[in-house]
Amino acid sequence: VLGVFGGCLFLLKTVLEQTNILSKYLQSPSINYALVKEMSIKTYDSLQDLRSDESFNKCWESSQDLVKNNGFLPPKLPRNRKISYKKLGGGHVFPEFHDEKSYYRISIYFPVLDIVMKEIKDRFNENDLSILNSLMETLTNESPSQSSIQEVCKFYGPNEDDLTAELKIFNKMFKGYGKVNNIENRILYLKNKDIQNGFPIIVELLQIFLTIPTSSVSCERSFSCLKKLKNYLRTTIGQERLSNMAILYIEREREVNNEQIINLFNKNKNRKIDLE
Repeated sequence: VLGVFGGCLFLLKTVLEQTNILSKYLQSPSINYALVKEMSIKTYDSLQDLRSDESFNKCWESSQDLVKNNGFLPPKLPRNRKISYKKLGGGHVFPEFHDEKSYYRISIYFPVLDIVMKEIKDRFNENDLSILNSLMETLTNESPSQSSIQEVCKFYGPNEDDLTAELKIFNKMFKGYGKVNNIENRILYLKNKDIQNGFPIIVELLQIFLTIPTSSVSCERSFSCLKKLKNYLRTTIGQERLSNMAILYIEREREVNNEQIINLFNKNKNRKIDLE
C-alpha cells in the first residue's frame, strides 16, 4: 500500500499531469520540430516550477484527501534498512526521517522530478542540431540572423541572396497579417494568399522542415502494421507487394480518387480488358 500511495501521489498526481500533453503530442502524425521543441521547453519549465516546498505541500494535502476519500491506508515510514559490516563498513543506508512528509519530500518527490527533467532535457537535446535550429530560426523568426541563413544555404543549397530577399519581403507581408508569429500561421498565410509561386525557396524549406521526423512514432506505426499484413496465411508474400500493402494501410485515412487510380492503372498496364 505504501508503494501504491507513493506512486499515485508523486507520479500520477504531479509528473504525469505535466507530461501527458507532451506525450500525446509526440504521437501525433502532424508534429514538427518547432512545436516539439517549444512544448518540451514549456514542459520542463512547468516541472521546474513544481520543484519547491510550496508545490510539495499542495500536492501532499491533495494526496491526503485522496487517501481519506478512497479508504487507503495512510503513508508509513519504511523500515530503516542496514547493511552488514562486511559491506562498506556497515551503517545505515538511508537517513533517518522523523515523519512521513519529510520522507516523501526528500526521497521521492524531488528525486522523481529531477529524474524526469533530466530525461526530458537529455532526450530532446539529441535532436537539438545546429542545422535544425538554424532552419527553424530562418522560417519562424521575423529577423533571422545572417549566420542561420548562411548555414541553411550551405546545407540545403539555395542562393543566400535570393533567400534573404524572399525572407525580407515575406516577413514584412506576414507582419501585416495580424496573427501570432509561428510556423502554422506562416504556412496558412502562404496557402490562403496563394503566394507560393512568389516565394519558391521559402516553400521548399518549409516542405523540408515539415518532413523532418521528430520522433520514432511513424516508424513504430509502420512496424506495428506489418504483423497484421504478413501473417501465417501470407508467409510467401513478396517484398514489393508487402511494401505497397503497408503504404495503403498506413495512409488509409487519406481520401482516394478511385476514378483517377483506375484510369492511371488502365493507362500504364497492358490490360486484356479495358477498365474505362
